[in-house]
Amino acid sequence: MLGAVLQEALDQPMARVGAGEGARRRARHQPTRREAIIAGLVEKSAAGDLPATRLLLELDLKTELAAGPAPHEGDDEDPREFLKRGLTRIRARMEANGEIEPERA
Repeated sequence: MLGAVLQEALDQPMARVGAGEGARRRARHQPTRREAIIAGLVEKSAAGDLPATRLLLELDLKTELAAGPAPHEGDDEDPREFLKRGLTRIRARMEANGEIEPERA
């Protein structure tokens, strides 16, 4: 429940402080609170704030991990076939090193 409230609050547009009617008409994109927080964190990090830099790098790593591995372009191979080939190579190497008995057909 708290997560949903937080998400909703972060997705709200930033409140305009002292913006006149002309400024409202010229604005193309009104940033959300989430965008403003990230922009502020990036600015602090760029100014040499080490805790901000650490947090920014941790967030970057977490978002990369959450996104998963990037797909290979032009690779239409079935992932199962890729794994089978890899396992076959590992097995052959282990057989050659005497770590396991050769597979009997």
